[in-house]
Amino acid sequence: MRDYGFVEGLQELGAYIFGDGNVPFIEYNPTGNWEKYLPKYEAQADKFETKGCTVWGAENQIETMYRFLYGIEPNYSERFVYNLVPIDPQKGVDPQKTYECIRNNGLIDNALMPMTDTLEEFVSMDDFTGSILAKGQNWLVNHEFLHEWLWKGTRPENYIELLKEALKSSPIGVSVSAWNRQGDVYVSDKGSVNNHFCLLYKIDDEGYPWVFDSYDHSKKKLAKDHNIRRAKRIYISNKKEKVKSLMEKVIELLQQLLLLKKKQK
Repeated sequence: MRDYGFVEGLQELGAYIFGDGNVPFIEYNPTGNWEKYLPKYEAQADKFETKGCTVWGAENQIETMYRFLYGIEPNYSERFVYNLVPIDPQKGVDPQKTYECIRNNGLIDNALMPMTDTLEEFVSMDDFTGSILAKGQNWLVNHEFLHEWLWKGTRPENYIELLKEALKSSPIGVSVSAWNRQGDVYVSDKGSVNNHFCLLYKIDDEGYPWVFDSYDHSKKKLAKDHNIRRAKRIYISNKKEKVKSLMEKVIELLQQLLLLKKKQK
């Protein structure tokens, strides 16, 4: 089985779990379908293999949710996060480390640290100046980012129901067994390991999970019983937009009060 960069590490004792109340649950998208908000496709392994599926999957997830919430499609640098994790290009990494890296170091625009032509350039730390790191911290000043696993330990029997419920609040990062196609679906047996991490953007009306992959320019339809062993939900908010929204509500309230006073006169 090909290795794409997903490492199934032991869950950290302090890791947040869905339902514990540590990460806000807001039903932003009751349909649970994020397809029309998916970001532009960016290849994980165009000129060379990165084993960076956790970074591509997490950033696709964040970019999708950001576009849904704010009508803006950001394009964040995978190279920035990849090297700060850091990821071993021979092994990959546990997604927990990738999400924690984003929570602690923020994100920067892809134009500041774009994809390179060689792996040697991609993993070089020469471009990691104080200014670049400060831009990541500035993102954290302006945004709140939280993440949690959908379940603790072994995947429960009701995992599809958990995925459907969580999809109402955010797209989901999932680990999968890549890629064994049978007919029009990608399958895995219950004993198979997961070797890839990507974005789950919907479960269709027939119960099939769909993922947005960092390979093949593709959306992939998974078998209903695909062995999804790990799943990550996120919460993201733009603090400036929250303040703007609050001010708009205050102004609206003041306008209503002024109208009420005029009527009373």
